[in-house]
Amino acid sequence: MRRTARVLLMALVLVALSYEGARVESAAPEFRGAGGSASPSGAPSLLSLSRAIAGFSDLRWLPWANLDSQLWLPVAPAPGNLWRTPVYHLEIDTPLVSDGQFVWGPNVGDFDIGKFLEARASPLAAFAPDIELWATYSSLNPKVLLAILELQYGWVSGPSYSVSEDEIRATIEDTAMGLASTFYEHLEKWGARRPAFAPVPSYGPSVLLQDGVIASLDPAQSSGTVALLAALAENISSLGYASKFAVATRDFRTIFGAMFPESDLMDTSNQIVPSDTPADAMFQLPYPLGAEWVASGPHSWNGGSSQPPFSSIDFFTGGGSCGAPPNQYVVAAAYGSVSRPSGYSCWLEIDHGGGWVTSYYHLQNLYSGAPVGRDTKVGTIACEICAGGFSTGPHVHFSLKYNGAYMSLEGVKLSGWTVHVGSVPYNSGSYERDGTVLPAYSRILNDYQTYYSGGLTSLRFYGYGADDVDRLKIRLTDLTLGAPADVGQTDFTIEWWMRALPGENNTPFAICAVSGAWRSGNIILDRDRAGQGRDYGVSLAGGSLVFGVQGDGTGELNLCGNTTLDDGEWHHVAVQRRASDGWMWMYVDGLLQAQGDGPNGDISYPKDAVPLELCSGPCTNDEFLVVGAEKHGIDPSLRSFSGWLDELRISNLLRYSA
Repeated sequence: MRRTARVLLMALVLVALSYEGARVESAAPEFRGAGGSASPSGAPSLLSLSRAIAGFSDLRWLPWANLDSQLWLPVAPAPGNLWRTPVYHLEIDTPLVSDGQFVWGPNVGDFDIGKFLEARASPLAAFAPDIELWATYSSLNPKVLLAILELQYGWVSGPSYSVSEDEIRATIEDTAMGLASTFYEHLEKWGARRPAFAPVPSYGPSVLLQDGVIASLDPAQSSGTVALLAALAENISSLGYASKFAVATRDFRTIFGAMFPESDLMDTSNQIVPSDTPADAMFQLPYPLGAEWVASGPHSWNGGSSQPPFSSIDFFTGGGSCGAPPNQYVVAAAYGSVSRPSGYSCWLEIDHGGGWVTSYYHLQNLYSGAPVGRDTKVGTIACEICAGGFSTGPHVHFSLKYNGAYMSLEGVKLSGWTVHVGSVPYNSGSYERDGTVLPAYSRILNDYQTYYSGGLTSLRFYGYGADDVDRLKIRLTDLTLGAPADVGQTDFTIEWWMRALPGENNTPFAICAVSGAWRSGNIILDRDRAGQGRDYGVSLAGGSLVFGVQGDGTGELNLCGNTTLDDGEWHHVAVQRRASDGWMWMYVDGLLQAQGDGPNGDISYPKDAVPLELCSGPCTNDEFLVVGAEKHGIDPSLRSFSGWLDELRISNLLRYSA
């Protein structure tokens, strides 16, 4: 429940008055924002705290203090001679939870909060969306949150008729955010994520008991355990505090075990401290290739003046307003599976595998569907706050997680720029690449595709391939030059080198007997004519090549390969057709993959062709050979190729034999 001061602490008022003059306010940047409950006003001053105490105001966010830094934090060093209260020491023999089980990561699995509460006819079932929101936003294990709510208030098993719905929602928010804030502060200052180069603090963490007495804790405890002890301390007074904590921790274990017998709070399989930062080339900046946006300084996942980890950056174009955001889209920083936390309309997360997840908040027009490739549009920047928070201008709040825990961006590379976090959220930190250092709020060009080319000249496609973006178009109707790419009237061979990474082309294996099977893959070459015959195409389906030809009323044939091509290696590919009888061949790395008797007749682009009006008007792309993408953009189920192509050669003869 929300706590209210009951006494006027005159000593604290005097201390606050003596410190007020030293507090420094930082200038607000042009655009910033946050999800959750953060406020743009930042942390309260000591004077405002003293006034709040004197006025018996709500102090739910102010139970612990760090007077040295003038930041009000969930866990802080005991202020020593500044506090005129006893300082006790609290020993817990057995940790309550491992850090990996405290967060909402792979360890939670497919746990459904609503179904769990409904199965128990719990009065909290009506508040399942609120529990899911705050557990998801804070990345707190919802099972831990439910167990604490049951222990502190008994709300899972029975109703509380004296509490309003608004108070229940506020308490859910406060509990989740308090647990998460305490967890991350301990994790970064004393816990498993304290940087190796950082000096060990001369003080340990402490919590404030119900009657104002401070209890210091062993800094070696798991961060999850410290967070739970801080929550339990709200209902424990100093008189007999050790035995009361023993009862409370025992009760927490008992309640959790009864509610979730399948879960082991001490399981350590979900590691939240990675062995290294993500691979250098793993992530690009989360806006389109070739675009130049502004990058704020790194800040907390919770925005505002919240403390590390500084896992988030705000990216924006500098144009538009909240009322009229610019039509500028955010893209996936890398390939991955897409989800919308709690189904919210402004928030999207992408699981990139290996424990790494990126988060995108404040968006409109969110992507939905199959896994996305790098640089794929996932939404447009806006000021949406569907899960709470604030925004002063259209931007994307970009965050990084590892196995469910928010991760500091220190050392992470985005399009080759190494992120360096600073000591002040938003207004400090920098971006470094090849000797160039850019401060916070610099404009940064997203040149991922050229920076990581290594001097090679192959074409890189990203699987977006729409609206004449991320594709190569070769005209087939240039009669002045003879349209050399328009083959099919005579024999032809088309060959190229290609490279595709595992997982970036996610269409399943094609069924070659099905009409138009080549269109079901990630399309590499598209010489289709919408709604008409005399066409051909090549795609990658299930990691293997598919080559299809359709005649002018003479039938159709699809050849399917059996060599895996999306293994990150370069492969040579050739497809060819004999005009006299329509015979078709497919070769991979010089070896025959498939052959068959295809449709007879001329399949070149007709000189008198008239595109049908199937593409919101005439299908004007009919007269092109499109490389790297599906050409028409009228069927969203058709997918484009992601990978590299090089040395494409089109010949009017047969170059290969078995």
